Amino acid sequence: MQRTSLKELILGIVTITAVVGSFWLWHEVIPSLVEGAARGYTPFLLAGTGLLISAVFFSLTALFVKDARLAYAVAFVSVGIPYFFVSATGFVLAAFAVSIFLAWFAVRRVRLETAFSLGFSAAKTLKTGLPLYFTIASLIVTVFYFAALDTERAFESILPQPTFNALLKVMSVPLESLIGLSVRSPDATVDEVLSDFIRKQLQSQGAAVPAVLSNEVARLVESQRDAVAKQLGITLVGSETVSDVFYTAIADRLKILLGPYARYLPAISAIAFFFAFKAATVPLYFITLVAVWVVVKALVAAGVLRYTKEKLEVERLTL
Repeated sequence: MQRTSLKELILGIVTITAVVGSFWLWHEVIPSLVEGAARGYTPFLLAGTGLLISAVFFSLTALFVKDARLAYAVAFVSVGIPYFFVSATGFVLAAFAVSIFLAWFAVRRVRLETAFSLGFSAAKTLKTGLPLYFTIASLIVTVFYFAALDTERAFESILPQPTFNALLKVMSVPLESLIGLSVRSPDATVDEVLSDFIRKQLQSQGAAVPAVLSNEVARLVESQRDAVAKQLGITLVGSETVSDVFYTAIADRLKILLGPYARYLPAISAIAFFFAFKAATVPLYFITLVAVWVVVKALVAAGVLRYTKEKLEVERLTL
């Protein structure tokens, strides 16, 4: 039975702390992303740095912990604890099971590659298991993302409002001909747009329009607002921006169009998020390889790691 050294125990504890801490950071920043309340990139850079550090320690554990029981236990605990940050559902339990399997497979592949390698190469050894760790990370963060979603937020994630605002400016001319109102200023309020429209109509008829809204103009604005609200099938008070009005109207129409299938919007959004996050981890993979190489060199220089010579027995088939 392989004896566990103190250094291996310390590495295991640090790895669990780094991995769990990294996913706790993601658990904290994901809701702000879903709600559109994120303030700058600093929280995401911090969470990304945490993920990089966790990948480095996960790699070191798979590479240098000789006790298989400890190596697998560290992997299971590290990727399992983050699932306790969210409520248990069928999806969460399924993702938990997949993550545990992938963690086992990742550590196993790295250990096998290490055992049969004639020398040490971080890039060669980790390429068999490190990508699986980032797949696990993508799955865990996607679980956090899915837990924060509802149907309305799922639509917002599929079509973000900044993207919609840009499309609205492009489509402003066709929309003006359709509804008769200017939508070239998405940030203008409904009452501002209607007031401007009514003033121009009155001026074209030769009527004198005071700089300040008169009671008659205010009445016409209210009447036009009710007509627009009825046309779009929404409620308006006048202080809404043009972009908000059209965005809400399209979201409501989409929900009606999808009917009972609208409940699948969060799942569709989560799938898209998973692949987007997985793609974003590709640069982290290469950075992790470099970071592991640097850390290994530093540990060798500090005497924590040392080179040893071992004899390998190879089993072959012969005639």
